This record gives sequence, structure tokens and C-alpha cells, in this order.
Amino acid sequence: MSIWKNVARNVPHASIILILLVCGAAVFVAQEEQAKAPPPGLTVLVNGVREPVYKAGNGVRPPRPLYQPEPELSYEARKRKIQGVVTLDVVVTSIGKTTQIRVLQGRGYGLDEKAIEAVSKWKFQPGTKYGVPVSVEIAVEIDFHLRS
Repeated sequence: MSIWKNVARNVPHASIILILLVCGAAVFVAQEEQAKAPPPGLTVLVNGVREPVYKAGNGVRPPRPLYQPEPELSYEARKRKIQGVVTLDVVVTSIGKTTQIRVLQGRGYGLDEKAIEAVSKWKFQPGTKYGVPVSVEIAVEIDFHLRS
């Protein structure tokens, strides 16, 4: 005889339903706690507090730029008529500042440095996780054009 038949014979139906609800709630709470757990790996220091860095998706919304000064062309790039895209990996903190900026795909000729310089001045509305500001890692493309 299965355990459930024995339980069904000896325990009133309301108690069985309560047991199932409690078990379901425990699983739900465990899943919620797992979703709130910080991702392993990258962290950042914000106002003296170490916090995890998330990627957009799964309840995490990306930050939105509020202030984006344009980068300048470097002397070397202007002289050689070099233009193109520099792709950066950037962490935007929970207070909207950029940090841990690194080049993913560079162009050289001083453009990589000019891209980092510009993005370090940008300000963002922070990314959020379930409505709470969090630090988020994003990719940023800086497009350098020669102006006539």
C-alpha cells in the first residue's frame, strides 16, 4: 500500500491540503531566496559596501543613460583619418556611476583611451532587480566619426 493511500485513510482531507500548501510554500520561498542570491563572481564597492554585479535579464533591468558627453577623436586618429567603433565592458553601479571599464574591441590610435575617458564621465539611472537599484554589467559601443 502506498504511503499516500495510508495518509488519505488516516488524515482528514483538510489536513492533507494544508500539508501540500505548506510544502508548496516552502519550495516557493526556497526558489525566491535562490533568485535573490547574488551571482557568483564579479562584485563592486559602492559607498564602502561590496555588492554583486548582475547582467540584464531574469528580473534585472539595464541602466539608462542620463548624461553622455561625446568622446573626442584622438590627435593620432584625426591625423591618420581613423574612425570606427570601440566596444567597452562597463559596470554601472547602483548609484549610476561607471566603473571597471575595459576594452572588449578596440580600434587603437588613442581611440580606446578616449572612449574610456568619455564613458567614465557618463551618469546613469541605475539598473534594477525587482525594482531595487543594483550594479549591472553592460556593453557600450562608442562610434567615432571624422567630421568634415
